[in-house]
Amino acid sequence: MKGDRSSGTVLIVGASGLVGSAAARAFAAAGWPVMTVSRRPPELLADLGLPHLPLDLRDQAACRDA
Repeated sequence: MKGDRSSGTVLIVGASGLVGSAAARAFAAAGWPVMTVSRRPPELLADLGLPHLPLDLRDQAACRDA
């Protein structure tokens, strides 16, 4: 995972799942700023203290307000 880490943030949607949490952990370990989104707090990532937005992507009004 190469790139200019100062140019943005990686957004991981579905961060409470196995694939999303693994992706978030890998990007964070590589030095990328990571923001997570999921309906539930990502328990598998609690030790990293990543910023999290609780959001159900099927809820159009909630997405608009986020």
